[in-house]
Amino acid sequence: MDQLFIETLDFKLPAAVARRCDATAESMADALRAACAEIGLELIDYDTGRFVTMGGSEVTDVHLQSRAWNENTRRSALSSGPGG
Repeated sequence: MDQLFIETLDFKLPAAVARRCDATAESMADALRAACAEIGLELIDYDTGRFVTMGGSEVTDVHLQSRAWNENTRRSALSSGPGG
C-alpha cells in the first residue's frame, strides 16, 4: 500500500454520509476515520479534524490537520512571538 504524507486534507462528503459517519462513531477520531474510508483513505497520524456543514447544505466539508503541521504551526507561532 502506498502512503501519502500531507499536512492538511480538505474534502467534501454528502451531508447524509458525514452524519452517518459521526452518528455511528464512538469518538471524533472514529468519525474522521470513517469519513476518510468513504473516499478510500486510511487516516493515520492526524492531530485535529472537524466536520463543517453550513445551514441547509447537502455537502459537508471535512478538514484534517496532521500532527506535524500542528507542531510546525505552534513552533512558528512561538518563534514569531515576543522576543522570538
